[in-house]
Amino acid sequence: METNSQTISNEVVNQAIKKNRGRPEVNISWPTDSSFTLNDVVTLNDGLLSKAAIQIKLRKAVLAQKLTVTGSTPKTTKGRPSYIYQAK
Repeated sequence: METNSQTISNEVVNQAIKKNRGRPEVNISWPTDSSFTLNDVVTLNDGLLSKAAIQIKLRKAVLAQKLTVTGSTPKTTKGRPSYIYQAK
């Protein structure tokens, strides 16, 4: 049987391990002077993260209200339109 102190210490150890596991978070920089698209952020942070990872960080920043979606680029005959973001 485990005592309460052993259970509490196991929980503390497990929480400490969770913080240190996985890849370290990479901070990316947004252009602050004007509006930008995903491709602008990819070229600004060249080689740090993949395009998909930057897209996920853009979505999280919009949900956290650090960025706003100001519009989208006009749709061409091929491809998808891309969103235009602006830092708050």
